[in-house]
Amino acid sequence: MIGGLFFTIVGAVLLILYVREKIRAFSVKALILKALVSCCFLGVGFSGLLAKPDSSFGIFVLIGLFLGLMGDI
Repeated sequence: MIGGLFFTIVGAVLLILYVREKIRAFSVKALILKALVSCCFLGVGFSGLLAKPDSSFGIFVLIGLFLGLMGDI
Protein backbone atom coordinates (compact mmCIF):
# COMPACT_ATOMS: atom_id res chain seq x y z
CA MET A 1 0.00 0.00 0.00
CA ILE A 2 3.08 2.22 0.20
CA GLY A 3 2.99 2.51 -3.61
CA GLY A 4 -0.54 3.88 -3.51
CA LEU A 5 0.44 6.47 -0.92
CA PHE A 6 3.48 7.46 -2.98
CA PHE A 7 1.42 7.93 -6.15
CA THR A 8 -1.23 9.86 -4.22
CA ILE A 9 1.28 12.33 -2.79
CA VAL A 10 3.14 12.78 -6.08
CA GLY A 11 -0.16 13.12 -7.93
CA ALA A 12 -1.38 15.80 -5.49
CA VAL A 13 1.81 17.82 -5.94
CA LEU A 14 1.63 17.49 -9.72
CA LEU A 15 -2.05 18.46 -9.66
CA ILE A 16 -1.22 21.67 -7.79
CA LEU A 17 1.49 22.46 -10.35
CA TYR A 18 -0.93 21.68 -13.20
CA VAL A 19 -3.65 23.97 -11.84
CA ARG A 20 -1.14 26.76 -11.29
CA GLU A 21 0.14 26.40 -14.86
CA LYS A 22 -3.38 26.12 -16.32
CA ILE A 23 -4.49 29.34 -14.58
CA ARG A 24 -1.59 31.26 -16.06
CA ALA A 25 -2.19 30.25 -19.68
CA PHE A 26 -2.55 27.20 -21.88
CA SER A 27 0.86 25.67 -22.51
CA VAL A 28 2.59 22.45 -23.43
CA LYS A 29 3.89 22.28 -19.86
CA ALA A 30 0.28 22.15 -18.61
CA LEU A 31 -0.48 19.26 -20.99
CA ILE A 32 2.54 17.33 -19.78
CA LEU A 33 1.61 17.91 -16.15
CA LYS A 34 -1.96 16.74 -16.84
CA ALA A 35 -0.67 13.54 -18.42
CA LEU A 36 1.66 12.96 -15.45
CA VAL A 37 -1.22 13.43 -13.00
CA SER A 38 -3.20 10.85 -14.96
CA CYS A 39 -0.24 8.48 -14.76
CA CYS A 40 -0.30 8.89 -10.99
CA PHE A 41 -4.03 8.05 -10.96
CA LEU A 42 -3.18 4.94 -12.93
CA GLY A 43 -0.43 4.10 -10.42
CA VAL A 44 -2.86 4.40 -7.52
CA GLY A 45 -5.33 2.14 -9.31
CA PHE A 46 -2.63 -0.40 -10.12
CA SER A 47 -1.35 -0.51 -6.55
CA GLY A 48 -4.93 -0.98 -5.37
CA LEU A 49 -5.34 -3.86 -7.80
CA LEU A 50 -2.13 -5.42 -6.47
CA ALA A 51 -3.50 -5.13 -2.92
CA LYS A 52 -6.64 -7.05 -3.91
CA PRO A 53 -5.86 -8.97 -7.12
CA ASP A 54 -9.04 -11.10 -7.13
CA SER A 55 -11.27 -8.07 -7.75
CA SER A 56 -12.78 -8.10 -11.23
CA PHE A 57 -14.19 -4.62 -10.58
CA GLY A 58 -10.63 -3.35 -10.02
CA ILE A 59 -9.65 -4.42 -13.52
CA PHE A 60 -12.48 -2.34 -14.99
CA VAL A 61 -11.43 0.66 -12.88
CA LEU A 62 -7.86 0.25 -14.11
CA ILE A 63 -9.06 0.09 -17.72
CA GLY A 64 -11.11 3.26 -17.15
CA LEU A 65 -8.12 5.06 -15.67
CA PHE A 66 -5.99 4.00 -18.63
CA LEU A 67 -8.61 5.28 -21.08
CA GLY A 68 -8.69 8.56 -19.14
CA LEU A 69 -4.93 8.80 -19.57
CA MET A 70 -5.30 8.24 -23.31
CA GLY A 71 -7.93 11.00 -23.41
CA ASP A 72 -5.55 13.39 -21.69
CA ILE A 73 -2.79 12.70 -24.19
